[in-house]
Amino acid sequence: MKKLKLFKSFPTKLIIAVLLVAVLAISVFATFKQDFLDAFFDLYVKEDTVVNTDSISTDSVTPYVPEKRTYTRPEETYEGVQGIILRSAASGVNTSTISGTQVTDYMITADSTSPTTAIANLRAAGINAWISVPLTGVDSAMVSSINAILAADDVDGIELDFCGMPSNPGEANSSVDSINAFVGDVADLIAQYEITYGHDIKLSAKVYCDINTNYGFGIDVAAWVAADYVDMITPASGSDISNTDMSIRLWASLLDPYGVVLAPHIAPTIKHYESSTSVANQTTSSLAGEAAFAISQGADKISVSDYLDASMLNVIGSYDTVMTADRVHHVSYNTTRKAWTPAYNQIPRSFYQSTNAIRIPMGNVPENATVTVRITYNTTYFTNTNSYYESDYPTTYPSVKVYVNSQECTYKGYVNGTAVKKYSIITVGYNATTYDYTVPASALDAGYAVFELIPTTSTGYTLTGIQLMVDVP
Repeated sequence: MKKLKLFKSFPTKLIIAVLLVAVLAISVFATFKQDFLDAFFDLYVKEDTVVNTDSISTDSVTPYVPEKRTYTRPEETYEGVQGIILRSAASGVNTSTISGTQVTDYMITADSTSPTTAIANLRAAGINAWISVPLTGVDSAMVSSINAILAADDVDGIELDFCGMPSNPGEANSSVDSINAFVGDVADLIAQYEITYGHDIKLSAKVYCDINTNYGFGIDVAAWVAADYVDMITPASGSDISNTDMSIRLWASLLDPYGVVLAPHIAPTIKHYESSTSVANQTTSSLAGEAAFAISQGADKISVSDYLDASMLNVIGSYDTVMTADRVHHVSYNTTRKAWTPAYNQIPRSFYQSTNAIRIPMGNVPENATVTVRITYNTTYFTNTNSYYESDYPTTYPSVKVYVNSQECTYKGYVNGTAVKKYSIITVGYNATTYDYTVPASALDAGYAVFELIPTTSTGYTLTGIQLMVDVP
């Protein structure tokens, strides 16, 4: 029998192969199509199907109760408080007045005066000697200047003063990346001199007190602490006028996890509101007030220019000592605020028949302290004496109610302009209207005093001065 040659030809083999592939493809598609339809049905059809739940037993079903999250505030011990940082030019260093006090560090301003003698005297007194460098840029020339300082003198630390940078954030290459690189270069330079001199050399930065303002200048403190560039940060107002309402607790939460020291700077002068032309020097009581607030909120050291009364050198560098001092808390504003930063202008403030609150930072208050709130209408001006008026109060009652932290204060009396002085930053003229109120002790456990004044008549009042006075027996 002859064999068929039909299946031996090439065209025939090709046709058969194509048919087999087609059959296989149809089989795969059919399987995929059924899976796709099943998935489509589950997603869009079953979801809307009505289920009869009457026959479903819920006896064995345990209802889900979300776990209640609670927060316990950690106990604050203030063990990190280490002392006072003083500041001046080399010619102003006088170790005879600071030896044996709470002063632990001294920032010598880099100027034309050689700091060599001052550094030796500070070290002999057991005080760390730093050089503070006002920055005019963040380029290689600035790194070379710092190199020259380190080559000339063996110091305990270098401070980069960013508050001296140009006022325009676009100047001096002040972008985030360039400043971060500059700080890293200085940190590397210091590491080399640590080998040369055989001891640690710290790096600090003096920056603006508001974190957002810093970032507007390209000053990214968070990046520095995460990269282990800096050992200490000093938030400052950027001028000689103090800012009493720094975000100390926010700064502490940023720096504490990295072991970076927080040393806020208390400026030498104060003013109640931004447009005021009246500026006063810090008094011992107002300085103690600012230090008490800062330490209560988590500051490790207190930075001040070397202007303060020598009696304060053993007061403001320790939580225990500052809490025993009579002090004044007030509101102070910085006149050199940059145009793009917000103004926190709490006073002067007009009050009518509605509440209007003013926040005064004050920190912890000892249980045995007496606190008085003083409010002033009309003419008020500052004095540079440590005094407030104490006398037999006349029986003049204002038509207002005063609250601190939502608790009503007890009217104490009208303050006479000729009264005996004790420790105020407000001096009252004969035509001014000034009253004192006693603050309930139970209102003073929040770290801040939220002051409210409510007129009880249709007459409005314009508040031009306010302060809280803490008396410790």
